[in-house]
Amino acid sequence: TGYVGAANAEQYKETRDPLLVTPGFKLGKDGLEKTLEPILRGKPGAKRIDQRIPRGLINTFATLDGSSRPVNSSGPMFNWAGNMTWVRSSAHTVKFGAWFAHDQQNNNDQSGAQQNGEFSFLDTGHPLSSGVAVANAALGYFDSYTEQGTAAYTLLRSNSVEAYLQDTWKATKNLTIEAGVRYAYHQPWYAKWNDISNFDPAFYDPSKRAIVDPRGGFIVSGDPYNGVVLPGSGFPSSSKGRANGETLPNVQRLFHNLPRGFANGFGNAFGPRLGLAYRPLEKTVVRAGFGVFHHRQMHNQGSLFRNAPNQIQIQVQNGLVDQPGGATRRDFPFYIRAVDLNLKYPTAYSYSFSVQREIPGSILAEVAYVGKAGINQERIRNVNQLRAGTLQANPGINAAALRPYLGLGQIDITSRDGRTSYNSLQISLDRRFTSGLGFGMSYTFSKNIANINAPYDGYAFVRGLDDQDRPHLLNLNYIYELPLFRGDKSWKGNALGGWQISGVTFFRSGTLMSVTDSVDVAGVGTGSAAQTWNVVGSMAVSDRGLGKAWFNPAAFARPRDGTFGNSGYNIIRGPKFANWDVALFKNIRLAERVSSQVRLEVFNFPNHPLLSNPNTSPRAGTFALITSKSGERNVQLGLKVTF
Repeated sequence: TGYVGAANAEQYKETRDPLLVTPGFKLGKDGLEKTLEPILRGKPGAKRIDQRIPRGLINTFATLDGSSRPVNSSGPMFNWAGNMTWVRSSAHTVKFGAWFAHDQQNNNDQSGAQQNGEFSFLDTGHPLSSGVAVANAALGYFDSYTEQGTAAYTLLRSNSVEAYLQDTWKATKNLTIEAGVRYAYHQPWYAKWNDISNFDPAFYDPSKRAIVDPRGGFIVSGDPYNGVVLPGSGFPSSSKGRANGETLPNVQRLFHNLPRGFANGFGNAFGPRLGLAYRPLEKTVVRAGFGVFHHRQMHNQGSLFRNAPNQIQIQVQNGLVDQPGGATRRDFPFYIRAVDLNLKYPTAYSYSFSVQREIPGSILAEVAYVGKAGINQERIRNVNQLRAGTLQANPGINAAALRPYLGLGQIDITSRDGRTSYNSLQISLDRRFTSGLGFGMSYTFSKNIANINAPYDGYAFVRGLDDQDRPHLLNLNYIYELPLFRGDKSWKGNALGGWQISGVTFFRSGTLMSVTDSVDVAGVGTGSAAQTWNVVGSMAVSDRGLGKAWFNPAAFARPRDGTFGNSGYNIIRGPKFANWDVALFKNIRLAERVSSQVRLEVFNFPNHPLLSNPNTSPRAGTFALITSKSGERNVQLGLKVTF
């Protein structure tokens, strides 16, 4: 939004708005400023940069982005900690301590949709769509438009306390047991001025729902704040002139004496720990361990200060760029971020069992099972999403007029009901540097499963391989001192000896990918994750490489209108990562207390190409193809002098 050049006399006379004399950016005759700007303008100077271009999202094209910055955030963090150790006897060593923190974050940090707007253009969805996203952009037919109003300045606060007690008990000469417990309490983040807001279904009254125009998607009448709540009992006196929502009329009714951080505090976070080490044989050690770990939540309430009424953000569907809100001023449903009141701490149950033995050659070998189960994991979903097939069953009707919580737009709620699991076999061989040789090898075979991926269906969990799943990891490192004049302290040894070769070699399975489409084939409206396509055949291909298909593109087909695809998330694994780094060192003694080292280091020694991931957008012309690579060899020569 904004203006090109100076406004004419008639435009300025009509509103006397100082923004009209500020140069800026205008999309078409009588563009955004005539329709949406009066809603979002706020007071003069409310936009950080008036002349910034909107963000443009065109399906399968790079994003045109004027950025939402500059932003800033500040605030001191105060921490106090104390730890003590009590050697009770030769068999018991007791440790205990506590930690307290008072955290402050003064947020002037707006992100996400721009104050100057964000347009999204898709191939299909708009009633007048040409069938091609870039053509729709040229014609001005957008699928969704989002804009934020005056940026909020919110002071977030939180207190935390943790305490622990641990006893190390040497039960016998071959058995050591460690047992302990840790307690944690983390106050939910709250706003000093109560200027965060949430959506609570308990306060949504269907009888007072807003009336939404079925074609334009704008609010005709009713309460646009239906279901929106503020924390505490009101704005404190210190918020006057500072909190955006405090300046608006008819907002006090949104206070219902809710917790200041909305989330209910969780005060029973005890984490027991148990570990043991047993030596059944002279060179063999068996270890086992179990622990419960509660993690401090991040301040999701940081998203809540970008909600109405403290910071307005609206969404418009299926409009024209020149007049995204229509020819006259309209009020559109708010985009709301929310948190579930039952926000327990993300918790991990960790367990392991290992056998370690020294084998000939001064080599330490270890085989271990390591596992972790996560509960109360965080996930975000749109709870105001339409059911699949709704738009197809109501042709020509704007999605805003069909949402379950009518009068509100997209509602992204953060809840902690996800689960993860990790299981692994870990093998390692290590030899400390001795007799001119040292090396290490570690291999991990694992599987990581989660149901916290951003769902295309806001009403269902999507379970599958986690984004971080890497079934194979192999790491090799070594250092070898050449035997030439090794240990010779004479001038010949100094001149011709002192050579070392070292290196690191690393192999890792490729990253996971999904075939998803940003076009709303399922007819659920905007605001949810990209939707998967159907798998209709084998994904296998016989030949892979640069410029070739990594998987069979014919294995995927567009789902039937009004349905989700069957392919699921993370079903394609990209090219593996492999790296060889080698270094050659020459140590030279220059004087009694002065020495030097010449280093020749070669990164990616064999100049092995690293293939980039294939294109997984099914509408792209390069779908399934690998079109780029990286991983060139780099050589570095250095000299170090020590004195």
